[in-house]
Amino acid sequence: MSVGILLFVNRVLANYEFCKDASVSTQSILEAVSNENENVSANSLGKIVKEIWGGRVFRQYSAPSCAYFYKNLKKRALISCATITELTDEEIRNIHALCTLHQGWFFQYRSNQKSITLLKLFSPEEDEGHITVDGRRLTFE
Repeated sequence: MSVGILLFVNRVLANYEFCKDASVSTQSILEAVSNENENVSANSLGKIVKEIWGGRVFRQYSAPSCAYFYKNLKKRALISCATITELTDEEIRNIHALCTLHQGWFFQYRSNQKSITLLKLFSPEEDEGHITVDGRRLTFE
């Protein structure tokens, strides 16, 4: 995956998540891409979606609306997020609490280096040879 595609995924597709039986129109995703000043065709979008979510999210045609959509995909609820600019004790507690909500994630804090490490144990049997976060398959190159 090229750097440009990774940035595209981070800016646009990070706003979508796997959700059984939900659907999002292809056109709405392409409009979001356009708003980010990106140029991605419907065909390229399909390849990227397949790489991220595998076969769990797929493109279908709806005859009544005469449009394509992605099945098992939904737009994430927009949550106000603040950028962490200082690693305070409160921020460390908040990050630690977030990690405990997700099974298999571990948190390590080194106060002398003011650094945090987030770890997820990988099990090939469990993860079928890939890592997923929020239902999205991660690819490393």
